[in-house]
Amino acid sequence: MYRMANIKHKVMRRVYYIYTLRRLKHPLFVHSAVVAVCFVALSRVVSIPDVFSNMLEVRVGELASFWIGAFANTGMLPLVLIGVIMFTALSLPWRWKSHELDELTFRLN
Repeated sequence: MYRMANIKHKVMRRVYYIYTLRRLKHPLFVHSAVVAVCFVALSRVVSIPDVFSNMLEVRVGELASFWIGAFANTGMLPLVLIGVIMFTALSLPWRWKSHELDELTFRLN
């Protein structure tokens, strides 16, 4: 009886492990993790509350010039982080569709 319970425990541990890995591989999780890491890194480099408080002091018609000036006068790291966040957000629908096709192919085989 002990041996059967031990085998069941080992099999179920592997099932949980595979389930967790499949969830971690999902595009929404991966993209969310990348955006979260980049956002934390961006918040370490740029004071985001100060940027928004400065933005609120600008007239509505001058917002475009404010953002152009803000991006022109910033360093390379914030620009790269913002670019990665934008690329990740824009690539999510394409990756999601690709993931669904992969899952469908996996289930059919």
